[in-house]
Amino acid sequence: MHEAHEAARLGAASQYARIAPAEREAAATTDPAATAAPDAPRGSVPRSINPEPCEVVYGYLPYWVSRQGIRWDHLSHVGMFSLGVRSDGRLTNSVGWPWTDTIAEAQSHGVRVEIVITQFNPTTIREVLDNPTARDRLLGEIAWAVFVAGVDGVNIDFEGSVSNGWPTLMPAFLSDLRARVRTLSPDATVSIATPPYNWGHWNFRDIAASVDLVFIMGYAFSGSFSSQTGPTAPLGGSGISLTGALDAQYAQAIAEFPERIVLGVPYYGERWNTSSPLPRAPVQSYVGSITYAASQALAEPGWNWDAPSSTPWHLAAISGGYRQSWADDAPSTRLKLDLARSRGIAGVGIWALNYDAGRSEMWEMLAQFNAEGCPEPCPADLTGDGVIDADDFFLFLQLFADGDLQADINGDGVIDADDFFEYLSLFAAGC
Repeated sequence: MHEAHEAARLGAASQYARIAPAEREAAATTDPAATAAPDAPRGSVPRSINPEPCEVVYGYLPYWVSRQGIRWDHLSHVGMFSLGVRSDGRLTNSVGWPWTDTIAEAQSHGVRVEIVITQFNPTTIREVLDNPTARDRLLGEIAWAVFVAGVDGVNIDFEGSVSNGWPTLMPAFLSDLRARVRTLSPDATVSIATPPYNWGHWNFRDIAASVDLVFIMGYAFSGSFSSQTGPTAPLGGSGISLTGALDAQYAQAIAEFPERIVLGVPYYGERWNTSSPLPRAPVQSYVGSITYAASQALAEPGWNWDAPSSTPWHLAAISGGYRQSWADDAPSTRLKLDLARSRGIAGVGIWALNYDAGRSEMWEMLAQFNAEGCPEPCPADLTGDGVIDADDFFLFLQLFADGDLQADINGDGVIDADDFFEYLSLFAAGC
């Protein structure tokens, strides 16, 4: 969950500092790119691969992470994380919002930008949603923030204990929010971050009915709360898992609104000290979160494969015992992306962008995933507008008359009657 990791400004491989909410509120920054150190040089995606997604690829960009090196053409959406909510319904603005340069850069690549609105105190959430004045003020402030910043929508990330029942109020709030935001920004979208399992009071079907996208936070299955080591995002296995989340917890939401469901995956892992070298060992002490980039810096040998969860983990000997680090790599993350695609949902998501800073393999894996999800272009669609019509036919006639190689439909290097009749066949079939 983002609640567990907003406090961790994970940067260099040796840093795992946790920052309390009060410290976050006190931290005044400007655009994250202005203060963050530049990333290390990155590898390049093979030019034979078109990385642009044909499905949703939603990445969260926390305010403490640099935007430098983000490959925007691999993404469809970015969530600018975050603005907070006070109990009176007003938005807090302690991290230099709006991030004008970041917004402009993302949108210049065709990426939809959403403001992320956060609150991780369940008492505050309930107070805002229960109080008509505070609730209405929050709706108005979000709508105005979206409009003034010129972004494309808003993402709601409310987390914390559900014992007071606040999730039951979310579907109505989200429906009202979507209506309010669109009074100023007619094309704006509303999305929400949700847990992978219903720990109480969530109705994922009604949530999906109320928004444009549901970002399932498919991680934090293990963490500081764990009594034994384990994967951050298990693909399967006998216990709770991503497969169980999609096939059971979100079954009705996916059945009715598959085009609105996104499976988020972690670009981070967790570390513990143990007395045992075995996987799922009892925890002696929790060490902290580790970014993907930091996990990949861990030395070999030491990496192991956990077959039940389809995730890697690292074992290192330390004074008095062992340190276990469980963090996904590119192959295990690809299995999660394939799971999402196999269920026919809208796409996938990332928490968080640039947690792989200085490395290229996750971007290359994502580029390959994106390319495989795009349908093969139809040779008869010469205009490239996705429609086979008279414009394509007359363009073919022009190319054929000019001897242009685009008219070499059968690819034999000769433009002749065979190409003409093959194009007619493709045109009639509509590919």
